[in-house]
Amino acid sequence: MYLSNEQQLASYYQVALPKFISEKMQVGDWQRSDTYHLHYRYVIKPSAKAWVVIMQGRAESVVKYAELMDELHQNGFSVFAFDHIGQGQSGRLTENPLHGFVEDFDAYVEDSAALISGVMQDLKSQYQQRDLPQYLLSHSMGGAIATLLLEKYPQLFNKAVLSSPMYGIQAPIPDRLARLLVTVGAAVHRILGISSGYFLGQGDYKAVDFTENKLTSSKLRYDWFKQYYNDNVDARLGGVTFQWLAAALHAMDHIVMHANRIDTPVLGFKAGSDEIVNNEVIDQVFASLPNAELVEIVGARHEILFEQDRFRQQAVIRILQFFLS
Repeated sequence: MYLSNEQQLASYYQVALPKFISEKMQVGDWQRSDTYHLHYRYVIKPSAKAWVVIMQGRAESVVKYAELMDELHQNGFSVFAFDHIGQGQSGRLTENPLHGFVEDFDAYVEDSAALISGVMQDLKSQYQQRDLPQYLLSHSMGGAIATLLLEKYPQLFNKAVLSSPMYGIQAPIPDRLARLLVTVGAAVHRILGISSGYFLGQGDYKAVDFTENKLTSSKLRYDWFKQYYNDNVDARLGGVTFQWLAAALHAMDHIVMHANRIDTPVLGFKAGSDEIVNNEVIDQVFASLPNAELVEIVGARHEILFEQDRFRQQAVIRILQFFLS
């Protein structure tokens, strides 16, 4: 079993990972409609055991997951990942490309299903791997999208991993007040005919110093993906809009109510020191999933897959064991 190692990261990020990205990682763009495209990347493993689809969180991009893709590749998997509509290097939906915006999470679900059933299946056929099982590995907002996808399209995946899934958001104000503000703000935008607008306190992309971040305690991993955003302006995303939050609340409420419909084997992780998503709601959802296991990574922050090795490797080992069992 190959595991990425923090002791080697400084040189790995300078030499091995750029080489992996340039030589192993294939790039594509799929024209989803007349108005936008979806950016995807993939890595083919000869004699692969399975295909793993990575479903990213809000404001992320495919290349942020290059270390994980390399790790999965070296452990025998072909890997497929893509940028959700409105972020990364996929098409944007508003005049301000930094707006975190979507009208409905079903757009994410349908994009994902179409891309996986179309483009990815063509790739599997091209490389004579069409009969291999398909596994899903998701994070945060990607976990919410993945859960909706598993409910609506249960045939797509043999197994799924949900890391810090976004089933509830930690807000600095009471939940009822937050919901009222979101509902009123989104309605005002519709009445005024304004396509999108930032929620209170949100704004355009701003680099956050490591000492102020709530995502990870691994400075090496944090600095690497922040440098990527510094170098790739088109991959940046700002804060969330009223419309995105309204769509997210609707999606999360649906998950809480209907998670019991999902039969796919699921392995979940919650970060013990998460300040982004609500772990109590994760507990609630996993209690209703009929075929699931939830593991707490004690002390980890929200982005478990970008954490220090002492947190991250616990999760990666369990993921590989789950996919290989």
